[in-house]
Amino acid sequence: MLMRKIKLFPFPHVEIRISVSDEMERMKGEKRQRWIPVDERLPELGSLVLVAFERTSKVDIAEYDKDWKGDEGFRPADIERDEYTIEVIAWKPLPEIYREDE
Repeated sequence: MLMRKIKLFPFPHVEIRISVSDEMERMKGEKRQRWIPVDERLPELGSLVLVAFERTSKVDIAEYDKDWKGDEGFRPADIERDEYTIEVIAWKPLPEIYREDE
């Protein structure tokens, strides 16, 4: 098993060893959880995702889909609203659903 040394800040004389495979899994998880700008890529049609808006720190769950005119866009997942009044600037996949260990 490959191991990697990591120095701990603010104690540079202390180091820990982690396996490279553990580090790769951690990095994959971070990549899955990063915000994706809408000008970089859009989610698949019908996907439920977490969305971020311009000029606010609030987030929401939205579905990326087509409307009755065929226009693609983010629609609020709740049934009380049918559109956003501010622009969605980024999105990321929802985390996996919690399942109790069997």
